[in-house]
Amino acid sequence: MRWLFTSTLIAVTTLLLLLPLHLIAHEGHNDAKKPTASTPTAYFSAETRSDKYEVLVKHGELKSGVEASFILFLSDAETNLPVDSATLTITSPDAAAMTFSVHQRGAGEYEVAGTFPKDGDYGLTIAIDAKAGPDLVLLQSVQVGKELPHAHAEEASGSTGLSTPWAIAIGVLGGALLMLLIARRGMRKTTARATMLLFVGLLIPMRIAFAHEGHDQVKKKGSAPASTQLTVLKETQFLFGVETRTVHVGPMEHGLRMFGTVIPSSSGRAEVRASQPGRIASLGVHVGDLVRKGQVLASIDPSTDAGNTLDLQAQRNAVEAEYAAAKADYDRLKSISDIAAKKDLTEAEARLRTAEKNKQLFAGGGTSFPLISPIEGVLGAFTLSVGSMVQADTPLFTITDLRTVYVEAQVFDRDADFVTADGSYSVECTTDEHRCGNVRLLSLAQEIDPTNQSQRVLFELQDPDNGFKIGEFVTVVANTPSEERGLAVPASAIVELEGRPVVFIKDAAEQYSISYVKVGMEGARNVPILLGVEDGERVVVNAAYELKMMYLNQ
Repeated sequence: MRWLFTSTLIAVTTLLLLLPLHLIAHEGHNDAKKPTASTPTAYFSAETRSDKYEVLVKHGELKSGVEASFILFLSDAETNLPVDSATLTITSPDAAAMTFSVHQRGAGEYEVAGTFPKDGDYGLTIAIDAKAGPDLVLLQSVQVGKELPHAHAEEASGSTGLSTPWAIAIGVLGGALLMLLIARRGMRKTTARATMLLFVGLLIPMRIAFAHEGHDQVKKKGSAPASTQLTVLKETQFLFGVETRTVHVGPMEHGLRMFGTVIPSSSGRAEVRASQPGRIASLGVHVGDLVRKGQVLASIDPSTDAGNTLDLQAQRNAVEAEYAAAKADYDRLKSISDIAAKKDLTEAEARLRTAEKNKQLFAGGGTSFPLISPIEGVLGAFTLSVGSMVQADTPLFTITDLRTVYVEAQVFDRDADFVTADGSYSVECTTDEHRCGNVRLLSLAQEIDPTNQSQRVLFELQDPDNGFKIGEFVTVVANTPSEERGLAVPASAIVELEGRPVVFIKDAAEQYSISYVKVGMEGARNVPILLGVEDGERVVVNAAYELKMMYLNQ
């Protein structure tokens, strides 16, 4: 009887130790099967596209008999950029008497309002008058009286079962307690039964734990994006400036990209110095002023001696002679203004005004001498005021003319054949914010940089907009046409995903897909695409990195 009591006690204890694990494991599986609440689809949408424009309509649940409104997104069919200030005239062939009101509420975003007479699908005829020209598109269809579909999703929650270490620990603890009980009772006959129960206590928790680990691994594998598709709301596209370009088979372009630095041209920068020490008597310019060649910047009262007096008198005579010549030229052109070119008359008047201003600085007599600008350009920063003392041969003013600048570029021996006198060149800043195509090769390499053995080539850049600044890092692009034909995209269209080059292709108004591509040798501006893109597809050329981050986070 004592043996029976002890065996029963051991069995009950083992079951009590294993029962919580069994319940916990099944509780986790039951939770995984519980369905979650359904989430509604956000909106209905319809789209159409012509050669000029792309139209996307998005709306919620519309009711007939009451005024309904929806949003119309208008973008350029080629670039995907928003179209502003468009005039939209909308009618419906399914409700001829119906009228629509339209007003713009954002970049490429228009709100349309109207009252639909009954439930059903309505087509819209949209007449567009915008910058790209007039166009007429047909949109199918606006759904009135329909409820938004609901997508029921099941949420597979993770198991709350114990992990392997905890399961083994509990099994060992249960077995140890049983063996301790047997030892204290001195019951050798039950040793075999106790050992069997110990192994059972170890096996069941381990099995439960490993089973749950298997479930966790399945869930981890499904966490990565499983599709090459990406949905991007139109609002987000406009916000990030997602721009596309349709690629076509055409002549390939070979070329070279050279890194360079903007430097002043030969006559593009000048320093004005005082020929002798003295005091600033007058100051007629400010920092940032556009000064003309020959304009007086300031006058200085020098420490006089015989030599200085002669120099001052010579400068005075030159100013008076310039004034007399300018006045005579202006009077001559003024007398024949009916046949003289207006440009010549304007230039003569400007010359006379400058000469008058210079003469006024000498009008009071005295011994002051002027500081005259030797070139036309923008006046740089200076720290001078009337009464300031200056030293001889000290730079007082700096004038810079950015309309013509030089670019010093580095070229290595293997690329020297691309740089020729009859080549076509352009210059762009490193951030690609501005570029200029009026570039010519000024001088081939005359010396080699000893640090990296590169050749220094000099280019001249004509830029009336003053877009490039002295010291700016730029890229010189050498373009060489080729007889080969193929597809090419800008370098900005290509991003890396998992170490491989990819591009984003626009499939619909809010749908994009990733395409892995094989690229050729980078050209001057575009990169040849050997595989992965077909003729006529719309490739994202701006904000590709932003789309990549959205794809990875979906």
